[in-house]
Amino acid sequence: MINQFLHALTNRKTISTDPMFVSDPTFTPATLTPEAQQLRTALCLDILTTDYYIKAYAAVLNIFPEIEAILADYNRSYVLSDFLPAGVQSTGGRLISNPTHSGAYLDLRPTVLPAPLTYIVDYESAGQVKLTQPDIGNVTHALVSVSTDPFESVMQISWPSYWPFKGGIKLDQAWVPGARITFQVEPSRFPYTAAVRRLKAIPSFQTLLMRYQIHTAFQNTPDVKEQLALAVAAIAISNPSVYPQYQ
Repeated sequence: MINQFLHALTNRKTISTDPMFVSDPTFTPATLTPEAQQLRTALCLDILTTDYYIKAYAAVLNIFPEIEAILADYNRSYVLSDFLPAGVQSTGGRLISNPTHSGAYLDLRPTVLPAPLTYIVDYESAGQVKLTQPDIGNVTHALVSVSTDPFESVMQISWPSYWPFKGGIKLDQAWVPGARITFQVEPSRFPYTAAVRRLKAIPSFQTLLMRYQIHTAFQNTPDVKEQLALAVAAIAISNPSVYPQYQ
């Protein structure tokens, strides 16, 4: 089966709309128990608008060949070295740099799951914008200044320290109340600790580890990346549509 690990982990008929992740036409999603679905939800695998999560889980598994070997995932359509972070993309405007204003994406490491990947700037008045992180339900406000120079009219925002931007932004339309810029980011790093913490909070997770006799290995390793690799391997092989031999 093509990409059997990702099919098993996500339980999706179509892994992704990205042609890098080819979906096997023979795969039929399993009927998951509520507990099995809860584990996938904890890893944000029910979020279909980004490949950030499946890239991270494939990459962390690759760090530990002895764990990856359990999955016998030999027919992959992707190459891990091609997993370049998408950085930042925007609609409605853009970060801007010129000799007097420097706008940049800072690529901060997320510390929570779901990771904040969408950032919305809504213009409210001449001195204020609303800043929204819909992935985590956070809303705040920031002071702004609009300055006109020979290059462009830009807005300087007093960004919160936990927003991954600095400097100026340029809107595609006039700065009027209701004007909006949306930024989609894909960080180069992943909140491994947050992912493991979410799994450990689910009672059925420990049962799953004991079922496949990897509970001791999970408890004994101090490496959170190895813990996550063990976790995603266990979740994947519990999918009967791909790994009936482990049921």
